[in-house]
Amino acid sequence: MTDPEQQLAYEGPGALIDRAGDTLSDAFIDRLRGMSAASQREAGDTGGGLLPTGGPRPAAAVREEIAAHIARVREQGYTVIENVIPPERVTAIRDDVVAAVDAIGAEWAALGDPSWKDCPPGAPPGVSQMAHLLSLAPYFGDERMLGVARGLLDPHVRIAQCEAVGGTMRPPNDDRPHFRAWHSDWPHDLTAGAHSGAIAQPFPDATMALSTVWYLNDASPQTGGTWVVPHSHRDPRNPRGILDPIDESAPIPGEVQITAPAGSVYVQDTRCWHSVAANPGPITRVGVVVIYAPWWLNLEFSRGQTGFAGANTARMPRAAFAQLPPSVQALVRHRAEGEADEIADAKWFVSAASQLKQRPPDNSHVRIEPRN
Repeated sequence: MTDPEQQLAYEGPGALIDRAGDTLSDAFIDRLRGMSAASQREAGDTGGGLLPTGGPRPAAAVREEIAAHIARVREQGYTVIENVIPPERVTAIRDDVVAAVDAIGAEWAALGDPSWKDCPPGAPPGVSQMAHLLSLAPYFGDERMLGVARGLLDPHVRIAQCEAVGGTMRPPNDDRPHFRAWHSDWPHDLTAGAHSGAIAQPFPDATMALSTVWYLNDASPQTGGTWVVPHSHRDPRNPRGILDPIDESAPIPGEVQITAPAGSVYVQDTRCWHSVAANPGPITRVGVVVIYAPWWLNLEFSRGQTGFAGANTARMPRAAFAQLPPSVQALVRHRAEGEADEIADAKWFVSAASQLKQRPPDNSHVRIEPRN
């Protein structure tokens, strides 16, 4: 006998419309038609089938790579996705990011607050740093990156923070091999300030967000690759925990320094203990930090007009939003001027699919067993 659970598969919006009959309201049908048209435009060279969101699945080889990255993050707390930015584009994008840092600094100075760390609470949110990073931003929607984020967080993800200023840019000729500044990232950053919304210790054993570092130089000991402590994402202690006997400024046994070619993305569970490194090399190290969060994580925390270096509540101007590809627009729509957060579109698909799914004749095959 065929297992009833093996008979179920995601159907596309068009297939749901064909089977709807009188089960779905006109509102559902209209939403599904729009999603069907969008999924046909986006399908391209995929492996066929659909994600729970109603969008097309990546090709089989890409899915295998995504699964490997997800497994590494779950096991050791981090992974590196190589060549997300094509090698021939890295130099130009790096130059753009350096220019963007100057533009952001001038923007903040015009607010009368040149220090991104000393913003008054309650001030209106500033402009997202992503608005100045339009040559880099399209890669934030890379299918491997989104596949990892969706696999670890939720099918519906958003970008919470984007930092070039306050990211991983470091001046050259800083020969301090023992420099460390261990911490975990928001929402697990215990010292990000009164408006950080940090989760209290002990952290729940769940991945709640992903920190990413977009390397625009090769990451190596010669440039100061990110330091990380493998498996620390599941340790109840924290380098900045007030009751934990850990020196956040000293090396930790078992630490690893990331090596990766320029254009790669370092991805970690935000609980993971990590540290920026000094840059002993002869040129400035350039990197951008982006935090991906599930739709359910509260992003209503920030710090002042500059949005704590482009943090959660920083707004995306309409003109900049219009220049982003659809895959990235979906990640920042919740902060875009004049836009509604359309995560609801995917929820319409899930609701419709649930109403129309093929049901087994009975539940005799269903077994619930205790879990360790």
